[in-house]
Parts: sequence; C-alpha cells; structure tokens
Amino acid sequence: VRALAAGQEAAGLPATVHGITAGCDAGQIHRAGIPVVVFGPGEMARAHAPNEHVLESEVIEAAEILALGLVALSDSLAGEAG
Repeated sequence: VRALAAGQEAAGLPATVHGITAGCDAGQIHRAGIPVVVFGPGEMARAHAPNEHVLESEVIEAAEILALGLVALSDSLAGEAG
C-alpha cells in the first residue's frame, strides 16, 4: 500500500487509499496470509457495466504508478536489507 501510494505521489498525483465493496479474490488471498492490494485503471462506476471500458490514458497512468511503486518498494526493501 505504501509503495503504491509512493508511486501515485511520484507520478504527481495525490496518494489515495480506499476500500471497495466489490467482490474479488483479495479476501481469500489475505486470509491465506499473503499481503494483497487491489489496484487498477479506470473508474469502478464503469466496471462490470453494459458499457464497461477503460480509457487508454488510465491504463498508461496505472502503468506509471505501478512502475514507480515498484521502484519505491525496491528502495524500501534495499533499505531494510542494508
């Protein structure tokens, strides 16, 4: 969660963290003791709707956040090891 928030900030966006009421496998993964974050492009209001779609700009933005978040995660893990 912290790494994705850092990725949002590095992309020039506010770090936003919130819950969702949609069903997904995250609950089962969490119950298995595996940390999990649900993240992706698009608006939940457009998900699983008759006109479901994701804008290309949203996919690009999500990819940037993921890349920057992975760098932040890598940096934090390197700091813990050093």
